[in-house]
Amino acid sequence: MERWNVEGGLLSDLDLGDVGYASGGRQPLAVIGLSMLWLPARCSPSCFRGVKVSGSHIEDAGELKLPDDIAVEPIPLKSGQGFLTVLGAQRTFQKATLLDASGKLRKQVKLPAFPNLLGPLVPDWFYVRELEMSQDGELAAIARTRVAWVLVDTDRDWGSEIVILKTASFAVDTVLKTGKGGIQALAIDHRDGDIRLVGFWKGRWHDLKYDGDHPGRWQENAG
Repeated sequence: MERWNVEGGLLSDLDLGDVGYASGGRQPLAVIGLSMLWLPARCSPSCFRGVKVSGSHIEDAGELKLPDDIAVEPIPLKSGQGFLTVLGAQRTFQKATLLDASGKLRKQVKLPAFPNLLGPLVPDWFYVRELEMSQDGELAAIARTRVAWVLVDTDRDWGSEIVILKTASFAVDTVLKTGKGGIQALAIDHRDGDIRLVGFWKGRWHDLKYDGDHPGRWQENAG
């Protein structure tokens, strides 16, 4: 039996009814602070059933149908009025995407990518490893790795990067190149105009602060 933490206690699948975990081991999407839970439904691999919890009362909150070409599991907006994700699974040119509460497209912005000068001999694509949002909901961090198929059926690491996205204007703010080896963990913080990234790549932890006076420049955080 599965259990989930919500405001006021625990809920189980006995409380919520049929939960569709058959398709790819999907997990629920929780909207913190609004007592909303989106549960994987059995209608399709990209379909979720919404429930709203108030004390011991549970009510239906509609259906969420995600796009098929999704590159990373979406995260709820802090307002609870939609979701942020990336479209373009296994593609070079991807788009950060805002979805409304039913999964319909609201806004998109192209993520930067240098054209592959070796294609189509060497097909390449981005693999989105992680999507995180700052506590204030104003910024999002997209960690992704560029890989390529070279001669043999093996992914080749062409380097990773973290794209910082402004959610209000829905525009790319800056991009941090982290090099080869992938990004194993990531968190973003935003307060008093400062951006702070904490993450693990190249075999060690990094704690970086964005220098707003010099756009594009990151420096080690001194505390």
